[in-house]
Amino acid sequence: MTASESLPDLEWQPYFLRGSRSRMKQFVVRGDVEYELCAEGGNHVVRRTERKGGRVTMTETARGSQRDAEAVWGRIVHGLG
Repeated sequence: MTASESLPDLEWQPYFLRGSRSRMKQFVVRGDVEYELCAEGGNHVVRRTERKGGRVTMTETARGSQRDAEAVWGRIVHGLG
């Protein structure tokens, strides 16, 4: 099962840093996919990194309030996607 299949209702967009830096608050690995809960530029965001065949793809979801990002984060960590 791929990361996209395990969280079908989340909309993942290409990741772009907003602000001068990203501060990782929490980190979890699910199979070959890394997820990070980050704070950056006054927002929170869930970042996903997939490594396949030497290629690295970073996407994001739930950019906005801490509460919204943490709600999505909880689904990822507890496998409720």
